[in-house]
Amino acid sequence: MRYWWVNQNQTYRHEVRGGYLWSPKRNANGGRNPFYDFMREVAPGDVVLSFADTLIKAIGFIASHAYEAPKPLEFGEVGAYWDTIGWRVDVRFTDGSEGRYDLMVGADGVHSKTRARVFPDTIPAFCGQAVWRAGVPRPKDILTTEIHVGGPFGVVGICPVSMDAAYLYIVEAADPSMRYTDSELAAVMTGKLEAYTGPLVRECVDHLPQSTAISYRHLEWLLLPAPWNHGRVLIIGDAAHCNPPVLAQGAAMGIEDAVVLAELLAATGSADSALADFSARRFPRASLVVNSSVQLCEWEVKHLVGPQEIGQLMLDSQKALCQPF
Repeated sequence: MRYWWVNQNQTYRHEVRGGYLWSPKRNANGGRNPFYDFMREVAPGDVVLSFADTLIKAIGFIASHAYEAPKPLEFGEVGAYWDTIGWRVDVRFTDGSEGRYDLMVGADGVHSKTRARVFPDTIPAFCGQAVWRAGVPRPKDILTTEIHVGGPFGVVGICPVSMDAAYLYIVEAADPSMRYTDSELAAVMTGKLEAYTGPLVRECVDHLPQSTAISYRHLEWLLLPAPWNHGRVLIIGDAAHCNPPVLAQGAAMGIEDAVVLAELLAATGSADSALADFSARRFPRASLVVNSSVQLCEWEVKHLVGPQEIGQLMLDSQKALCQPF
């Protein structure tokens, strides 16, 4: 067992409440930072001393090894210059506080600790694919997401995220045991895209050696059977329904969950009444996204159909999702 001192002035509230520590992988200039590298050395059972506002405000016990994860949305503008992909470890914190609540909502991701407590038999399944993502400058001719279907991989795409930035991605069939080191990512991704000769893809590939935001992740799926609550503990978002990103609807489904829950709570004024209606209203729509995404994933991995059938299922799914929820 080792002890770790963590300065958390900017992120203390979010990390202690969320039960995790998160750091970027590198400095803003792309250089290595030993404090960030230490995240990969922590181990379950280690002790964390959380320092904020000139005090040790909480003590935590490490519950996982470091794993790759996006920068938490709740950080907001904090660390705006940090990489969007970093290291995360799960931590059991104690700050001495207690509370009683009318409703508990578990929206803590596909590897939800909340779901594991109340629905232990529902666990994520590997869908047969992995995704490569790399932050690159946005090509000037890209106005919307561009998708290339039918090459060596399931999908290669370019997704603009701002006026100046985009990310290049590959969705491919994958061995769940395959892993790459940080130093290998740019070269391996460049090699995989060698056969793609279109000018927009080549423009993005040229920037891969300089990209500080390249990730490789195996894709999982999960669909929690309805109802999604056990008493007054409710599971929503990726914790209840997670799918490969072929329809680009994962975040949207989580947002819809929150909107519908807020609407039902406001309309009924009762947690019990809201929960009685919530899963019945959300399950058909979420299951459509999960089932269609898993079907598309299987088609792409096994090359069972051509681009026409893939496009038709995508179109049919998007038409269904245009309906009110």
